Amino acid sequence: MEQFFNAYKFACKSIWHDQTDGEVVYTQAQKAYALYKRDCTTGKRIFRLTGQSGSGKTSQLLGATLSYCQNHNIKPLHIAVRNFAMFYPGYAQIAADENVREITNGFALKVLLWVLKFAFEDGLDIVLEIALLDKKFENYIFFEIFSRNYFHFFQIMAVNKKISDIFVFKRQKKIHRITAIKSANYFDAMLQKTFKYLTKKYKFNCAVWSAFDAKAVYVGSSKKAYKFFKNARKKIERPRLNEAQLLSAKKSFLEELYQDGLI
Repeated sequence: MEQFFNAYKFACKSIWHDQTDGEVVYTQAQKAYALYKRDCTTGKRIFRLTGQSGSGKTSQLLGATLSYCQNHNIKPLHIAVRNFAMFYPGYAQIAADENVREITNGFALKVLLWVLKFAFEDGLDIVLEIALLDKKFENYIFFEIFSRNYFHFFQIMAVNKKISDIFVFKRQKKIHRITAIKSANYFDAMLQKTFKYLTKKYKFNCAVWSAFDAKAVYVGSSKKAYKFFKNARKKIERPRLNEAQLLSAKKSFLEELYQDGLI
């Protein structure tokens, strides 16, 4: 439990400073887990999808991963901070606020940790879609993966911040959802710092993606991944394919990549 509570302490002191009582968080986490775990498979697989805000982890990596799971009768529990916002006390009163994600992020992160703990204990298949955070948070995830013998595949988007900032702005204009500058800057700074830390401390298989490429720029052991990630983040490019083409290409790539390991 030590690893979990270290991660939980980080969540309590995160940049969002949520003050919700711990018993309320736990009760809401139980409700969320009961709702979302229905029909999930128990193959002890975790697909980690990460990248800073506006990097394409939801529009591309999530879509491609869920497509693979559907094609192979894997029904994972999809864990992302946004999925737990609606459990925030008084959510109905703030749901229409364009700043709702910033209001609820701290609470939702704590709920996410409990739900993740429940899922690991039950051996559920998991798609964990969340930006890299403090090493205390990440150490808890790796502790569970290794101690429970989970199959683990790590996917990270490597996008220049100038590009991701444009994506965030376009999303805000389109769906009126704010990602505060302090949050975007935090995710961007933590991404490189924490990924470097993880690749030095742990051995795991991973794919480094660019939002503009059909294929991963690197697939293999974490030992060499950081160099490819760092180089890819330096590039400022124009997309050669549109969003639908990129998603389709990533679906095909994952099918080929996973065919020998997960079915």
